[in-house]
Amino acid sequence: MKKMVTILAALALFGAGITWIPRERNAVGVIAEGGVTVKVALPTQKITRDEDVSALDGGPLYIGGAKGETTGGQIIIRPSGDVKSYGVTASDLTSAAGTIGKDNVLIYAEVYTLATQKPYAKILPDGWYPDALMPVKFLAAKGENAVTANQNQGFWIDVKIPATAAAGSYGGSVVIDLDGAQTTVPLSVTVYDFAMPSAPALRSSYLVWQDWLMDSELDNTTEKYRAYYELLADYNISAGKLPFTDSANYIEALRTYYNRVASFQIPYRSAGGRFNLDTAYVAEYLEAVARASVADGVNYFEKAYYYFDTIYDEPGSSQAKMDALAVTVKNTDDAEQAVINKLVAESVLASESDPIAMVMKNLHHIIPAFGRFDRADITWPQAVIDGVDPCPAYKALKTDEQIEYFRNLAASGTPVSTYGCITNDTFPNAAHEINDYLVTTRDLFWFDYENGFTGDLLWNVNNHVNTESMSGVRWGRVNDLYRQASHDTISNGDGYMVYPGLLYGSDKPFASIRLAAKRDGISDYTYMSVLDGLFKAKQADYGASGLSAQGVVKFLNQTLLGRGVSKLNNNGLAAARGVLAKLITLANSGVLVSGLAVDGDKINYQIYTPAAGTLDVNGSAATGTAAGSGLRFSGSLQMPSSKSLDLTFSGGAAVSIPLSAPYALLNAFETADNVNAIKVSSYAAATLNTSSAYALSGNSAKVELSGHKFPNDQATHAFKPQFYVEFNPDTVGAVKFSVYNPGATKTYEVFLETSAGTGTSVYDTVKLAGGVWTLITVDNARIVNRATNSFGPNTRVGLSTSNLLNGDTPYTVTLYVDNAYTAGK
Repeated sequence: MKKMVTILAALALFGAGITWIPRERNAVGVIAEGGVTVKVALPTQKITRDEDVSALDGGPLYIGGAKGETTGGQIIIRPSGDVKSYGVTASDLTSAAGTIGKDNVLIYAEVYTLATQKPYAKILPDGWYPDALMPVKFLAAKGENAVTANQNQGFWIDVKIPATAAAGSYGGSVVIDLDGAQTTVPLSVTVYDFAMPSAPALRSSYLVWQDWLMDSELDNTTEKYRAYYELLADYNISAGKLPFTDSANYIEALRTYYNRVASFQIPYRSAGGRFNLDTAYVAEYLEAVARASVADGVNYFEKAYYYFDTIYDEPGSSQAKMDALAVTVKNTDDAEQAVINKLVAESVLASESDPIAMVMKNLHHIIPAFGRFDRADITWPQAVIDGVDPCPAYKALKTDEQIEYFRNLAASGTPVSTYGCITNDTFPNAAHEINDYLVTTRDLFWFDYENGFTGDLLWNVNNHVNTESMSGVRWGRVNDLYRQASHDTISNGDGYMVYPGLLYGSDKPFASIRLAAKRDGISDYTYMSVLDGLFKAKQADYGASGLSAQGVVKFLNQTLLGRGVSKLNNNGLAAARGVLAKLITLANSGVLVSGLAVDGDKINYQIYTPAAGTLDVNGSAATGTAAGSGLRFSGSLQMPSSKSLDLTFSGGAAVSIPLSAPYALLNAFETADNVNAIKVSSYAAATLNTSSAYALSGNSAKVELSGHKFPNDQATHAFKPQFYVEFNPDTVGAVKFSVYNPGATKTYEVFLETSAGTGTSVYDTVKLAGGVWTLITVDNARIVNRATNSFGPNTRVGLSTSNLLNGDTPYTVTLYVDNAYTAGK
């Protein structure tokens, strides 16, 4: 029997839950009431305080991670009676290979926040959502470690895997004490056979506004800022600005944290007005970093960037900001050159071609919400285009056209970072609200890697004030930072991901469940980077210069998660992460899975291996051909009944890759009866086309969409000509069909809809080029239905467009539709 892809995926096997009934009665609390239900949850699930947990999995709690990684999962308890006091402890984790001490098992109580103001998408209901992660001792000190009967209490369990830990499975337990009675939850930890790099692969800049620490900590000193910086570093994140007071201790901080973070910001300040940069101040720090680079033999500029947010924040929003940015880019270029000239004159640098000078001259400004370079309403100086790294907001990446634009920029060598700032209207893209989905935050980093994006910018993690208070008073204090989610009229939680320690007597801040999702997503990204590094290291050996892990990551993303953006598939994401770990182990053995594709009812693969070894594919020995000093295996298999591709190299390293269900033909549109399956809006028609010129094979459906001018202007504006096909939501997980546009290029919306014609969800937009067939794919037909705030059941998929009017005159467009396919769940 083949091994599971990942031990995390085995969570699906445990559905019964643990119901603990104590042996002895107690005078108080849950013991007197009779029991507590214990469940486990994946780290991408957000379990509210009051929701039914019966569908969650029971123990053990499975956690998997690489050497040197911190990662976790959740335990949820639901007592049938009041608990006046709880405590949670962990045992050592043991295996035949050694022990991971219990001090490496970090336990946090999830603090619940009432969210009554919905994000723009209005997807999830009001309720008490878990967010702050707090060591139990701080709650106990204030008498807040209690649980009300028939309500949930979550515990976040992190395992800090030592870099020296041996690979393998470790066993231990988490003990939960409820009013003196105890229950034990088994804990199983798999240590993958590779080590995490000391610094994450993804560049990040998550702003901590030091002045604003006064609002929540009553302390905005450098030391308090340092506590926030270190917390973010522990969570794979750079806060951007290093903790420092002057250029001397700036270099001390740089040396301290350089190997822990992926990026850092060159300091700046304004001079004589918001849009004016103090160039001499920037030059002082550039010089200090250059001298430290020479002294230490480390080119510190490799991780440096500019982000002068108070000078040019979101410059794409006005021409004035763009002009200020252009001046700032020139001023920083001049500062760089002045520093280089000085250091060359002093013989600190050998010449202007010194590597330190070359990297310094190539420092870029990261620009939030930059948008596209081709906007007609803003003039983009070439110096700006050459000197910046654009950071499109999540909401700017909702369509394939937008994603392709920034993907092409990244492919051309321009670093692109995603940008989170009040982006709660972008489902299913990432969001940061307390009452929004957690898995979308995690999946952001799969999306980034697949598209070649290399960083993530977040506008703030300590916005502990009402930025737009309901009373009309801006920047007002919050009554309860831990239990009042609606900090403003815009969002619930966007702007703060870290909680101040002051209110609970801690000199350090506390993380949130959302920050943990960011950490784990950045770890996923680092896994992908590690795998890609192993691919690149073998290019010469296998005579394949283009070897890259990006293809297999894209396959996993689309097969297990959805169309490049999350479709809320918690188990799929856990499985994909486990597959990545196995692929890294295989790659360490020289086995590279370079190409995977599902083609109808077949799976195509391409795999490189060392020459000395054998490769089994789904239990059968494969035959390879020479590829440099190794072998290349290219083949095609009938879709296995197991829906997995199982690979084993020389009887050792192995991986089982889950496959998406194969597509089956739903409608070829060969007859008039077939065409009747297409439904159209008013002022539209669908007829059989028998011209092979407008069919992929045989016949197709001809769809004519016409505009209409109504007596009511509102009705005219709202009308959308459309067509759709129907499917069975109980059996279908994905739909695809082809459309031919014989006319001019035009953009359409891809929509999903319920059978009643209500709850329309725009899945995507697609540009239909003239004279070509375009494949429309909906990878998850059960995307959230915003009208019902639930999954579907959507039964229709189709295309729509805005009303077709030239002025007040309606016109008609013609499209041809052929070969609709569906895939099972």
